[in-house]
Amino acid sequence: RIEAWLPDGRIDLTELARAVGMSRGHLCRFFRDRTGLSPYQYILRRQMMLACQWLSERHLSVKQLADTFGFANPANFSRAFKQVTGMTTRQFLQHRHLPSFASLN
Repeated sequence: RIEAWLPDGRIDLTELARAVGMSRGHLCRFFRDRTGLSPYQYILRRQMMLACQWLSERHLSVKQLADTFGFANPANFSRAFKQVTGMTTRQFLQHRHLPSFASLN
């Protein structure tokens, strides 16, 4: 399951494809057909949902989250967080409002 790999940082699509017995191209088509998202978009959304959970429950800093999810620096993580959730980490912590895709499976 992809969720088991999320905290390990960036997921290598070639490695993921190999793990599920598909070519990288077939995996990308499979994902887009099933979810409407590229594997990268899907994984990024799942990571940001986990980041929301950890911001709330574990009170991790943006730097800790950036390190955990394999971002080069906290600014890149913050940019991705806002792109995916539509809010900054501070706004999320103030309102504790999950993004509209929270039901993504």
